[in-house]
Amino acid sequence: VNYVVAHSAVLPETVKLSSTSDQILQEQLRDILKANSVKLIDLFREWDDDGNGGLDKKEFRRGVQGLGYDVSSTAIDAVFGEINGDGNGFVEFHELKKALGDKAIAESKRVSIASSATGMTPCSIGSKGTLPINPPLVAQVMSGVDGSAS
Repeated sequence: VNYVVAHSAVLPETVKLSSTSDQILQEQLRDILKANSVKLIDLFREWDDDGNGGLDKKEFRRGVQGLGYDVSSTAIDAVFGEINGDGNGFVEFHELKKALGDKAIAESKRVSIASSATGMTPCSIGSKGTLPINPPLVAQVMSGVDGSAS
């Protein structure tokens, strides 16, 4: 399936997400849908290739990348993890709708700014939201778990 062509069924081909924008992915997506008078459910159905009612990581990545968002799969997976509130491995429509709301966008921006300022990485904790972690500290602690450090 050609996802660039597939996304144009709902959004014009000229519509692109920008990885260099000051807006986070969720905010850009919300604004693009609004500006093009596209319903979120229509975009969701388009991205849901297998029609099971949930977007897995692969479907989410392809949908986002089909809109020209040029970042690593890991970065897109981090957004997926943030949106997947129940941690079941699928973003359901209600989760995506919630993630594109003002409250969720404000929280995502707050976490993003905090993690940038502290050098910490946001870590999904399911329905509880996100928690900033310090990767070097986690690596240090984990090295002691296997008994190699005393």
